Amino acid sequence: MAPGTTIGALPPEIFQEIFSRVDEQRTIQQSRFVCQKFNQVASRYLITNTHVRMSSESISRLENFCNHSVLSKSMAKVNIILSCYDPNMANDTALYMQDCDTQLFQRLEILERMKSFRYGSDGEAEEEIENQLQAVIGNQEFAKISEEGFEESTATPFQKLAIRLHTMYKQRCTNQEEVRQDNNHIKRICDALCKLSNIQELSFTDKPGSIREELKESDFEDLGLNRKTLKHFDFAVSPSKWCGSFTTAYSIVPPVEMLGELCCQLGHHGVQPRTITMNLNAPSNLRLIWVSSDQQVGVRSLVAKATKLELVVDGWARKNSLAENNDRPRDEMLALCSFTQHFFSAPNLESLYIWFVEYPRFYEIPTVSLDDILPFQQSWPRLSDLELRYQPVSLRDLRTLVSLQGNTLKSFKCECVWLLDGGWDEAIRVIRDVENMEEVYVKYPRGERYGSGYGTHVDMPYDEVCRYILKETDVNPLS
Repeated sequence: MAPGTTIGALPPEIFQEIFSRVDEQRTIQQSRFVCQKFNQVASRYLITNTHVRMSSESISRLENFCNHSVLSKSMAKVNIILSCYDPNMANDTALYMQDCDTQLFQRLEILERMKSFRYGSDGEAEEEIENQLQAVIGNQEFAKISEEGFEESTATPFQKLAIRLHTMYKQRCTNQEEVRQDNNHIKRICDALCKLSNIQELSFTDKPGSIREELKESDFEDLGLNRKTLKHFDFAVSPSKWCGSFTTAYSIVPPVEMLGELCCQLGHHGVQPRTITMNLNAPSNLRLIWVSSDQQVGVRSLVAKATKLELVVDGWARKNSLAENNDRPRDEMLALCSFTQHFFSAPNLESLYIWFVEYPRFYEIPTVSLDDILPFQQSWPRLSDLELRYQPVSLRDLRTLVSLQGNTLKSFKCECVWLLDGGWDEAIRVIRDVENMEEVYVKYPRGERYGSGYGTHVDMPYDEVCRYILKETDVNPLS
């Protein structure tokens, strides 16, 4: 550095070279206080994660990040949002209005139960708005929009709102379908992600609220509706979960290419993060997500370097209702297993987490077992942490698991695991054979003496079971 030269006068390339060699986020954060130039350059390296969904704007934003000389090196996590706009609702006014009516009713039901937590003038104002919305439902204002002879010129403010929201929904759906044409969205996402040199984590999510549109008051000033009212309608322009809603559960066709085909192509493009998480909602017909043999090869490539894998599947109750037939026949479950068998094939796996949220949904006997879900034809030499929630297992599954991983497992947690055969006394005896167990819990068991979980729950002597499995006592508390 020449005499008299200030730090701020140094070229940006020098700063970029410095920060490209710093891994610790805290160090980068603190360096921003050195000078304005440090702050300008360092801030870019603090953008370490982003998300993408099926819209032209979102994918273009991802492409810009991935093509950026700095951000393409600092980006470590990408969240891929699976939720989708439903073409059936976009094209069918009556269906859309019925869904709005149902979702608004459900929202008001929840708010009604929370009344006791409201205080003061704000609570009174909220209650007045909710009473107005109850009147909208009671007068079937949304249903009348699709009736023959309806005139928009005579529409109420809430009917005008619903019509405008449907127009916005259709625009978003049209954009989504244009992006999806010929699987162009998959190609663009893969081409972008393979440019990230530091990608460590990939997340696929269909969780409620993973992407939630917020209506702007400025867009509805002519209707005289403020944000306090509009917030009750954010759902009307938000994408749907793969399981649909009470209205659309049986008609929605989720973008299943975002599972098998996207994972396959990511693998073929050389994207191989260390951590991959999946949060899915089971469609009414799980057969839709069947993964082909060609796609399975790509999935195996995607997870080839993964050390941590998580899979959460929710939405088992069709229409989110226990009044429906919520059976999941074996061929349906095997469609899901056509993905899981290869998703969990990662040879370097250290941590594995599976949660089928409240499966089976109506206490029926599961139609698959852990042997169908996991690739037991292989072992994981580094697997130390295993957590199973609501997983169906047989004694044979447990014996296979212990024979494969008995020397590697250090933490084994199972909650609401359904034992398909034999007794729980034998099950914990098998788990006890793990050599170097340091942490274990077995909670809320299903099957055998513990039944289906319906009605009165018979609890397991948790502490005694854990002590037995950890070899702190030789007395099997379930014998």
